[in-house]
Amino acid sequence: MARPVKLNADYFSHDVDMRNDIRIKGLRRNFGHEGFSIYVMLLETLANCDYFEYKWDDNSTELLSFDFDITTERLKEIVAFLIRLELIQSKGKYIFCKSLDKRLSETLIKKREGFSWDNSERNEIPSL
Repeated sequence: MARPVKLNADYFSHDVDMRNDIRIKGLRRNFGHEGFSIYVMLLETLANCDYFEYKWDDNSTELLSFDFDITTERLKEIVAFLIRLELIQSKGKYIFCKSLDKRLSETLIKKREGFSWDNSERNEIPSL
């Protein structure tokens, strides 16, 4: 019996100068180290989700806030800012990250047999 096709990632690359991106500087200015760490933990969460998207509704947001040890209100505030800065995108009730999609498409997805994924229709909808 063949192994099931994995629809997520065990790792993703991280630029050593990510903190110098002007949008990351804005995130750090507004939310300090907390905002930056939430962003990185969110990227880890997205990479671990099937098709690199996370359902963004009241229940899943509350559960994620428990995992990140932050209030649900603060998490929503940070994610709204990430969307505004276009570091994270949303479509319907899901959030994703185009830059993470691109990184994983260029490395992992091309090498993984049986992983069929067309993310070309992922156009962000700015409101959640």
